[in-house]
Order: sequence, then C-alpha cells, then structure tokens
Amino acid sequence: MDNFYEDVMEETDIQEILDAGYDLLGEFQIWIEKSLKIDSDTSQQDLYNVESLMEYLAYRGRRSLQKVDEFHLRWFVFSHYIRHSNAGKETEEHMPESLKRLYYFLQNAKGMFLPDWIEATLEDQSFYIHRRTAFREMNGEDEAQWIEEYRTWSEEMDSDLDSRCLLLPREITENILWGDKMGWREATLFEEANNLWQKERTELLLDGLDFESIRYDITSSYELWLSTPQIRLDDATPIEMILQERAETETHNQNQDE
Repeated sequence: MDNFYEDVMEETDIQEILDAGYDLLGEFQIWIEKSLKIDSDTSQQDLYNVESLMEYLAYRGRRSLQKVDEFHLRWFVFSHYIRHSNAGKETEEHMPESLKRLYYFLQNAKGMFLPDWIEATLEDQSFYIHRRTAFREMNGEDEAQWIEEYRTWSEEMDSDLDSRCLLLPREITENILWGDKMGWREATLFEEANNLWQKERTELLLDGLDFESIRYDITSSYELWLSTPQIRLDDATPIEMILQERAETETHNQNQDE
C-alpha cells in the first residue's frame, strides 16, 4: 500500500492550492454573473461559501475544489461549515446552492466529471438545515448540557458517515483510540490513514461493490497499515510512532508542572 494518497500529495503546497483557488473564484464569479445572471448579493454569498470550502479543502485535505472527495465534502457541508461560519442565516442557508453552482460551473466551463455523490450531498438540503438548526439551538448557557447536545450532534454525523463506509475507525489498536487532541505526528498519520481509507473505498465502489461488502477489506488494509513499519518513520509502525509521541508529550507536560 502506498504511503500517501498520490493525487492529493501532488498538491502538497497549500499556498499553491490557495492561489489557484482564488484565480478560479474570479472566473466563477464572472461566469455566474454573466451566464446565470446571478445578482450581486447572491454572487457575494456564493463567493463566501465557495471560498470557505476552498480553504477547508486546502488546509484540511491539501486538495483543490476539483479534487474533492465524498468524505471531505460531506464533512464540510454537514459539520465544519456549520461550526465555523459566521456569515449569517441567509448566506449559510444558501450554502448548498452556492456549491451546486460551483460544481455546475466546473462541469460546464472546466469539463470536470461530476460523480453522483456530489449532487446527492448538495441536494440533501433537509439534513443540512436540520444540522444547522440543531447546532444553533444548543444551550450555550449550560456547559454540561451543551457538551451533551454537542456529543449527540457529533454522533449523528459519525453515524451518517459510517453508514456510507466513509468513517475511519476510531480504534488504533486494542483499547487505544485516535486522540481528540493530537500531536503533529499523530495528526499527520491520521490524515494519511483517512486518505488511504477514502482512496480504497472509492476504488472498490467503482468495482461495483456495496458499502457493507467493502468494509471488511478496507478495515483489513487499515489495520495492516497501522502495524507495518515504515522507512520514513525510522522503521517504526504508525502505532508505535503515535504511542511514542504521546509518551513524549506526557513527559514534557509533567516536567512543565514540576
């Protein structure tokens, strides 16, 4: 198994991705205003929403708008954007439509092939509104209640991803999970593991298999990757590197407290 998802790692320079993305945004604005006769207010909403996706993909996935995968699109639409946007109700409720116009532009003006899951994700307006409303209605005055409501909200998203075989398993090895707060090595390995998971999932689905049929194969590959020594990790396995980093962090924190 390759160490990295190849077509993502071709775009390792985040600034290059952003520069190309901003150029594309300019073309997108001209196109929607001229070809679709979009008014200036709606155009600005579209630009905010598309720029939000562009920056998320660059920083989180090191990929361009054209190389979005199903995991990153669903996570952005139904979780990341809702948690981080402060654009106001009208712009936020308009977000799926903005992204539909973006991918309509990429298909018609740039010749991008659109897989069915892009349209299916962006057409799921009821789930998006439900997610946004539930997040906005959480009780911010009662911390314990907010934590419980946020846990339920997050579990709903995990369930949605898992039903599509998009969710990377939480378990690294027996009784050890990926951390809620990760050191940079663990975070890098998590990103790699997720990219490999999404790549193999896509390949198996293209072979005509369904979600449950591919789950065993992807999980087996994931477990093998975790336990296989890598030259770039000085012949340590990802599990060993994660545990080593956690031990170093714990020692550092203890020394700071003394």
